[in-house]
Amino acid sequence: MLDRPTVVEVGRTSYNVPAASLMCPVLHPGASVACLAILSPFFSVSDIAMKTHHWLSIVLTLWLATTARAAEHTEDSLDTVKKNLTEKKAVLIDVREGAEWKRGHLQAAQLVPLSDLRKMTSDAAVRQKLEKNLPKDRIIYCHCASGVRVLSAGDILGKLGYDIRPLKDGFNNLRKAGFPVAENP
Repeated sequence: MLDRPTVVEVGRTSYNVPAASLMCPVLHPGASVACLAILSPFFSVSDIAMKTHHWLSIVLTLWLATTARAAEHTEDSLDTVKKNLTEKKAVLIDVREGAEWKRGHLQAAQLVPLSDLRKMTSDAAVRQKLEKNLPKDRIIYCHCASGVRVLSAGDILGKLGYDIRPLKDGFNNLRKAGFPVAENP
């Protein structure tokens, strides 16, 4: 039944529209004509156009949200991370805040708080400082306390073209895994 066309009349013109498209306007281009015909007794054409534009913007926003690739934890092993750091193929950043850093940090890490990364889009001075200190030609490993904030950092730096690899392990796990801790935090 849904495969048989339905005749929809708009003014003096008749359109054959698949019945299925009446149920889901996205499935068939003729659906907009069908929707217009169905809605025209209740709304003006400008109201229908405005509602259609609104509906399309919602669909586009949802589509973009589902296709955007969010940062994920790296699959590099901790041995690979250590090797890349030793061979200067990578740098390690700590995205925790200053107070956490002062309580203890890894010897190889440099502090780049997530709060600073979030300011990059609105504060040119912060962006310039970070771009100066973070090389784009090397892997950037990042860690935090528990592996959560690094995903936000990964999203920000990934959009800026960095080869960012968020670590799932937080500071304490990295310390236990043999990453040296700085003597004077």
